[in-house]
Amino acid sequence: MEQLSNRLCRYKNFNSLSTNTTAEYIASLQSFEVRDSDVFLVSYPKSGTIWAQQIITSIYELDGHVTEYFTNSQKMPWLEWVWGCAGGAYTRRPSPRLFTSHLSQVLMPPGLMDKKGKIVYLMRNPKDNMTSYYHFSKTLAGLETPQSFAQFFEWYLTGNGTCLHLHYLPNDDDQEEQSVQLTALAYEHCKKELDCSSINDQ
Repeated sequence: MEQLSNRLCRYKNFNSLSTNTTAEYIASLQSFEVRDSDVFLVSYPKSGTIWAQQIITSIYELDGHVTEYFTNSQKMPWLEWVWGCAGGAYTRRPSPRLFTSHLSQVLMPPGLMDKKGKIVYLMRNPKDNMTSYYHFSKTLAGLETPQSFAQFFEWYLTGNGTCLHLHYLPNDDDQEEQSVQLTALAYEHCKKELDCSSINDQ
């Protein structure tokens, strides 16, 4: 685990608060036993995750599930946060289990490829997402505060500072190459469309 700042660390291009996880725990997810009834909400930060989490947990509550928990983070815990699985808590949870995650595909449990667990992948317009993430980074004490929107823009595209690397889901070399090309196109589009000087840095 590479320490990026006092509170921020990185493991295989995944940035996290040091208090939330460890390299050993993230690595252990490679042997996480996925059930066919599991549901995973996967998103890039600031894409509407909590909103979607509320919708999914409400749907399952209508069927009488997850009613023994009080908060969304208990009903649909973050897979990558080590404290959520303390003492094998995830293993003991009754089915259907609901999980939330910002992890990219390479860090997710490989059992997801073999089982029938459901994946809800949440996406948001990158420009809206980036603006929301920027303001979030300026207000959350645990994250590195960008000096300007222009600096955050570079972080966002490169996966540095506060930002995670952008998600993509390659299954083979061709798809990975397509993902790189799409990222390059998105970069050029943002450079053309976004006037960093127009964003209020206050």
